[in-house]
Amino acid sequence: MAKNLNLFRLLIRVLTIIVLIVGLPFYLGYGNPLPFMNPNYNMLDNLWLTVFPIMFLGLFISMRFHKAGGYIVAVPVAFNLVLGFFINGNLSTIMLIPLVIGVMNIIIGYMDEDNINSR
Repeated sequence: MAKNLNLFRLLIRVLTIIVLIVGLPFYLGYGNPLPFMNPNYNMLDNLWLTVFPIMFLGLFISMRFHKAGGYIVAVPVAFNLVLGFFINGNLSTIMLIPLVIGVMNIIIGYMDEDNINSR
């Protein structure tokens, strides 16, 4: 069980690093990544620009504290996915990747907690 848990933890960390390496240049490449500063951005763009720094912070935190980082990633991303679905009528499917990573971090956080309690 411990070997599988370590493999799962390694998989989560690798996926987190990939999302950070790909996502940070995308976010910073927006030119002016501050939300609500550019009048050309619509409401959904501004909401995602608000969520990106929170998501990146959660991904960094999840490298050490899985459960806390997972919640910091999963809650705002899920909220914006639902909001985007109601505003535009479609899902931003690429943002399902950080959502899944956040949920996986929450799962590993609870699995670590169970391992500590069973000792």
